[in-house]
Amino acid sequence: MSHKRIQWVDELRGLAALLILLAHYRHFLSDVPLEFYLLDITSRGVQLFYILSGYILYSIYRNRLANAKSIFEFYVRRWFRIAPLFYTVCIISLLLFFPSIRNPLVNFSLHLLILPFGMYPEYINGIIGPEWSVYVEFWFYMAFPVLLWLFTRYGVILFGIALLLSFSQTIYFYLTEPDISIRTFWYNQPTAQLVFFIGGMLVLRAREVLVTKWRKFISWSSIALLAILGVCIRYFSVQLFLSLPLLIMLVIGYADISKAEWVSRSLAHAGKISFSLYLFHIPIGNIVEYWIGLNGIHGWVACMISVYVLSMISYNYIEKTGIELGRKFISQHAKMKSSG
Repeated sequence: MSHKRIQWVDELRGLAALLILLAHYRHFLSDVPLEFYLLDITSRGVQLFYILSGYILYSIYRNRLANAKSIFEFYVRRWFRIAPLFYTVCIISLLLFFPSIRNPLVNFSLHLLILPFGMYPEYINGIIGPEWSVYVEFWFYMAFPVLLWLFTRYGVILFGIALLLSFSQTIYFYLTEPDISIRTFWYNQPTAQLVFFIGGMLVLRAREVLVTKWRKFISWSSIALLAILGVCIRYFSVQLFLSLPLLIMLVIGYADISKAEWVSRSLAHAGKISFSLYLFHIPIGNIVEYWIGLNGIHGWVACMISVYVLSMISYNYIEKTGIELGRKFISQHAKMKSSG
């Protein structure tokens, strides 16, 4: 089963990736006028990714995960989509930054299993730098058949439970835990991010009942409100959860917003390589800043160009190869089952 790419989803993936790059490279811009409060909201690119993931998986699989065979194939496709590039970047990062990596053998062993590394504060971002979101995303994949079953039956109720779980956990640790590393660890857990993934599933239902003019109005409104939120709300946990309805609103009507063709094409291309952009951007930033010694606007430009070029190569030779290997594995498994 192949899935045709949806351009507007790719555009939003590209936007999410570029927002994250801007968030993590913003220190290069500390001496130029671009450094202002609005850049705080760029970190919400991660949550936009989760909403898009929930939306696209629900739209593809809501009537297809009906038996053990379809669930098995779903897991195989997801593993081959994530693991080849993830392992590659882990190995490259180990080779480049080995002296600074804590307990490299234990660290790498946990990363090979994907799920366990995120259960330890000292290892959750222990090799690449931003890999916590891969751990969270993979948990969503593992739980997706159950989440799909629950959402089909309880929809808004499941969203409310996820909201309560995510909100209460995040607020509790930000109010009671003085250690920022522990607060960050709990923010990096699937339970804290689940509401965004379920919110993405909710988007599909909203798009099906709202007419075009309302979807467009909702999306334009969200853009204005996100800008205001980035300027006016500085407290992290408050900004995080106020961004939830606004990001959902953005996705609901984004496909109906008219854009210049070059904008759409550029964002969609960034969206196709967004996984590579995300995994490579911290290692590239470390190389540019600490090995080459570039700072300021020159460092920012060097990072952006380098990570983009590397990600195009990575997408074509690692990501696409992994996807094809997944298809072949499923095909071979089906042949073995039928012949056996």
